[in-house]
Amino acid sequence: MSYKSYSKGSEWRKWDLHTHTPLDVEWIDRVTLDNEDDKKNFAQEYIEFAIQQGLSVIAITDHNFCDTLDQLLIPYIQEEARKNNIKILPGFEITANEGSGVHFLVIFSEKTELSIIKSVVDQLFPPGAQKLSANVVPHSTKSIDEIKEIVDSSGLENVIIFAHADRDKGALHTQTISGQYRIDLWKKPYINISQLSKSTNEYQNNFYSSVINGTDPNFSRDMTYIIASDCRSIDDAQTVAGRTFLGEKFVWIKADPTLDGLKQTIYEPERVRIQASNPEEDFNKPYFSKILIKDKTSIFPGKSVKFNTTELILNPNLVTIIGGRGTGKSLILDALGKTFRNNSKRANNIKLEKEFIVTYTKEDNSIKDFRIDEDNNLDYLHVHQGQVKEIVEDPYLLDIEIKNMLGFMDFSENEAYESEVQSLNNRIIRYRDWFKELGKDNELINDKTFNEHQKKKYTDLLDNITVEKNKELIIRFSLNNGEIASRNIGIQELSKISTKSRDFILETNSQIEFVNQDQFTESVPLIEIDSWLQKINDAIELHKMKILTLQKDNEAIRTQFLQLGIKEDISTLLQRVEEYQILIEKYKKKLDEITDREKQYPLLIEKRSELVSKIREGLISQVEKINFNWTQIKIGKESWSQQQRDVINLLLNEIDISAEVHLDVESFHEIVCSNLNKTRFKTTKDETSSERIRKCLNIETFENYLDLISNKAIIDIGQTNKITLEEFVSDNGFFVKNGENEFIRALFEEQYRKKYIKTITKIKYKGKEPSELSIGQRGTLYVCLKLATNPFSTPFVFDQPEDDLDNQFIVKELIPIFRTLKEYRQIIIATHNANLVVNADAEQVIVAGNNGELLSYVSGSLENTFKNRSLTDSLLKQGIREHVCDILEGGERAFEKRERKYGLR
Repeated sequence: MSYKSYSKGSEWRKWDLHTHTPLDVEWIDRVTLDNEDDKKNFAQEYIEFAIQQGLSVIAITDHNFCDTLDQLLIPYIQEEARKNNIKILPGFEITANEGSGVHFLVIFSEKTELSIIKSVVDQLFPPGAQKLSANVVPHSTKSIDEIKEIVDSSGLENVIIFAHADRDKGALHTQTISGQYRIDLWKKPYINISQLSKSTNEYQNNFYSSVINGTDPNFSRDMTYIIASDCRSIDDAQTVAGRTFLGEKFVWIKADPTLDGLKQTIYEPERVRIQASNPEEDFNKPYFSKILIKDKTSIFPGKSVKFNTTELILNPNLVTIIGGRGTGKSLILDALGKTFRNNSKRANNIKLEKEFIVTYTKEDNSIKDFRIDEDNNLDYLHVHQGQVKEIVEDPYLLDIEIKNMLGFMDFSENEAYESEVQSLNNRIIRYRDWFKELGKDNELINDKTFNEHQKKKYTDLLDNITVEKNKELIIRFSLNNGEIASRNIGIQELSKISTKSRDFILETNSQIEFVNQDQFTESVPLIEIDSWLQKINDAIELHKMKILTLQKDNEAIRTQFLQLGIKEDISTLLQRVEEYQILIEKYKKKLDEITDREKQYPLLIEKRSELVSKIREGLISQVEKINFNWTQIKIGKESWSQQQRDVINLLLNEIDISAEVHLDVESFHEIVCSNLNKTRFKTTKDETSSERIRKCLNIETFENYLDLISNKAIIDIGQTNKITLEEFVSDNGFFVKNGENEFIRALFEEQYRKKYIKTITKIKYKGKEPSELSIGQRGTLYVCLKLATNPFSTPFVFDQPEDDLDNQFIVKELIPIFRTLKEYRQIIIATHNANLVVNADAEQVIVAGNNGELLSYVSGSLENTFKNRSLTDSLLKQGIREHVCDILEGGERAFEKRERKYGLR
């Protein structure tokens, strides 16, 4: 076996661990096996049937093995199996001298010399005793302890299994063995696998179910349960009662198809499944299935470190990457992240000269290749080295991350409201600025008193040039000019309305056309205003016609002045009349506008105040959304299994999250109060101007803020006087130049408001807030949430979790989480923690190595013990297990602790 044989690590394969050949006395439809060709033909039929059954591993365990080696069919079956990628484990079934004779299976490595196995079996019987019989199966004279001792003395790697434990000649069968002998036999520490006649869940409310479920204290122990065919035929039409054909009963085992793989099921019973279909198909999940580096390639510009030519076929479950410092265990994950723009700071500097290709297998088993130099997007979870620490040390980043994980993004409470309040603010500001507008002599040109004075001034001037002789004509001329001025203003206003309306309709119709493109939206008709615009044009033309008529009348008045013999300079006189009348009309219009604006202004203030409820509603809806999403995460989806729910409970059982609207008082005063004139706020000797402003505005809570923008009288200006926001901004003395407008914008508009008012998460872990937790505990909190909020879907890549997480959490909680979670999502971690590799039962271990700045990788399973000391490459000369022990601190101890538990050390 080489690394390439099983580089993908532990995979589900179909195993039949108790089979026979025609050497068995009960074999059905016996065939002639007189010569080598007969044996080869049978072996071919045997493997063809195994292929038909989908078997990957077969343990051939004929009773008592053989009398002579030339009887064996195993060599021929092994040869045929090699051609078809099927593994044959040699072994035998033995009847030990226990009770009335208990059957056991003894299975050896696929590489074991068959002659040595025969020598072992020979020692289990008296010298010269016949081990095969035409009628019965001879019993060994040895107890199981003696058999174990003889097998071990041979130096052969082996596994002993209770054969058909619940049937005749089985270790649990009451008619075979009973009483304390049965208990003692069942608790033999070196036997950890038991064959049953049916699936464990088929035993209900009987002795066997109590043994399997561990409810009988006399028999309670760790045990891996299997079923197997105990076959007597390779023809599914040639069966008899109680005897099955090859592969009719089988187990799925997730391991290399080797004896070491079988041993792995002793430590990890979860690697065995008794079911019809491949367990990998129980939950179809997307996963990274391959990383391909087509040629040696430099990683960073100007540096000598390179990736070697590499092809890593990835396991869909738990993949661990190990290696010493500088071997590239994190770099390959950085390159993976950069392929999907999921960059770390270090990954940003990666620039490969050769192709780096990541293959992604989707839920439907279709695949897609992604190249690092392309613009790729993929939704998966990638936590880079040190990223957790960076996030959890910053409360702001942690809050954002938690909200993102809860499916909540900071957004405008109500976009329509935001648009409306901004529009109102702009109108209010324009109104306020309009009233403050100065003329060339610094006069308030939009002040009512000023305009009344100006109107009176030009009315008086007009009266002064009017005498009895010209009075009637001047009045008529004056009225004509007034109407002309008024109609010209009307034309200007109508033209503005037409232009603004046309622009608005064009923009609105463009938006309607965009919406109508959505196939799921009901089509909305475009707005037609041509007829309406025509009416405006018609009104403008009427104004122009009337003006023309008035102008003709004024020309007639000029003629009449001459006919009356009025001696004054008529042109100058009438020009003055025209000018005065225009000015009178201008100030009259201005006064009307002032009156209108004075009515509209408080209505705008009131309308804006009414919109305050929208701010509250929007923010409260955010709180409710966060709380709802948190509840849904804890409840889980209806389609989830109990095992999936258990994972979520394990992740979240010590976490509590709620949301609230938070006013950051310091930020509020920094942003809002920067526009105030600090000299206006009188201070005492014990306070600063900033402290005085804070007391004056009296904004300490979200509710205070709402009262302020609702225009309630809460601003304390001293002498027990409290004024409203509008009264406050109406006094220019409180503000720097134009500061009142910026003050209002900072209060109302979201671009400012979101800087000091936020929906925040209140989170506790083990009853403590993040500030009370260590960095490792905060990291634990973060990762638990990260996993729980998107637990059963896309791959999860985590670079060196032990750097960021509390060690107690890793050992007691993260490992059990990984063991379950890997069934539902691929997990890839780079680590130097042996527990995360061994105790989490990684399906695949990738070992990173650095040879002269050339980074290489080999991969395989934990059970991989392949060694080739003749190789010079340090990565290839030893097995995965040895790499784990050499590279990871505590690696050997992790293996020893696990194996001692099962009496295998």
